[in-house]
Amino acid sequence: MYISLEHRFYGVSNPAPDYSTNNLRFLSSRQALADAANFLVTFNATLSNPGPWIVWGCSYSGALSAWFRAKYPNLVIGSIAPSGPTYAVNNFTSYFGQFQKSAAPNCVAAVQQASNQLTSLLQSAQGRAKLQTIFNTCDPVSDKPEDNYYFLYSIIETLGSADQFQNPPQWPLNQTCATMLSGTNYLANWAAIMNQQQGLARRYNKDGSVACNDYNEMRTWINPMKNASNANRSWYFQKCTEFGFFKPTYPGTSVFPTLGLEHRIAWCERIFGVKGMTPNIESTNSYYGGYDLKGTEILFTNGLYDPWHNLSINEDLPGGGVQASTYFAAHCAPMTASSSQDPVSLQATRTKVKNFIAKLLNRE
Repeated sequence: MYISLEHRFYGVSNPAPDYSTNNLRFLSSRQALADAANFLVTFNATLSNPGPWIVWGCSYSGALSAWFRAKYPNLVIGSIAPSGPTYAVNNFTSYFGQFQKSAAPNCVAAVQQASNQLTSLLQSAQGRAKLQTIFNTCDPVSDKPEDNYYFLYSIIETLGSADQFQNPPQWPLNQTCATMLSGTNYLANWAAIMNQQQGLARRYNKDGSVACNDYNEMRTWINPMKNASNANRSWYFQKCTEFGFFKPTYPGTSVFPTLGLEHRIAWCERIFGVKGMTPNIESTNSYYGGYDLKGTEILFTNGLYDPWHNLSINEDLPGGGVQASTYFAAHCAPMTASSSQDPVSLQATRTKVKNFIAKLLNRE
C-alpha cells in the first residue's frame, strides 16, 4: 500500500480558515510530523493486520521523512530521504555557487561574462534601456536597487537553478548551457533561456502573442497577503520561521550578479507583518540535529549536481544508523523512472534503495 499525505497549509488540509499570519502559527515541520504520526496511529487502528511502514519523501519532504524516523521510531521501520536538506541556514550561497561546479567550464565562463556585462549595463540609463530590450521587460529596468532585485532574481533563478534539475534523460542543465553557448551574444542567449521558461509571468497581446515579460510579478506574492492561500506564502512562512534557505550571491560565491541576503530576510517582515522577523535556524538545527542527525534505518540519496546536496547528508554517519548514497545527477533522481541515460552511480543508488527496503522488510 502506498499513501501520500498532504502537508497542512499546502492544500485543503488546514487547521484554520485562512492563511493570516496569526493562523500560520500552526504551520511548522514539527506540526507536520505530528500530523503524520496521528495519521499512522489512526489508520493502523482501522486495519485488521497493519504491516510495517517505511516513510519516504523528496526535497523538503525528504527531510521530513528522515526527521519522522528520528522522532517517531516506534511508528515506522525506516526512512528513505532523497535530496532532503537537514541543515537550516540563512546564507545559502552555495545554492547558486553550485552552478560553477555542475556546469561545463565553457558554460560557466559564458555566464560569468554575461553577468559582468549585466552588472555594467545596470549602472547607466543607456545600459538599462538596452537590458529592457534584450530581456523584453514589461517595465523599464530601474535605477533603484529595490526594483532591480526582482529583475535580477528572476533571471538568476531561471539560469542558476538549472543544475538542480540535471537529471536523465533530458539533462536540463546541458540544454540550458547549449542555449547559453549558441552564439557569442551571451546576454541575448540568457534572454532566450528566459523565453523558453513556461512559468515566467508574461503579458500578452490580443492575438495571444507575448507582449513582454513581467519580471515584477514576484511582487504579487512578496507583498503582504493577509488571507491568500498558496504554496508561496506557506513555504515562505516556513523559510522565515524555521529554515532560511535564502539564496544570496556575493562576489566570490558564484558567477552571478550580487543579490544581498538582507533584502531576502526583509521580505519576512513585509509579508507577515512581524517586526524583525528572522528564521530561528538555531532552534531547527538543535531540534533535528542538522548534519549530525541522530537516528537509525535512514537512507539519504543525493545528486552531486544538485545545490541542495550541500545542506543534506552525503556520507554514512558514525554508528551506521544513517546511511547515504550519492550519484552524478540532481534533485530526487532515484524517485524518477529509470532510463537508458542513467549514469552508473545513479543505477547503483537505485539498487541501494531497493536493497535497503528489502532489508527492512525482511527484518520484520
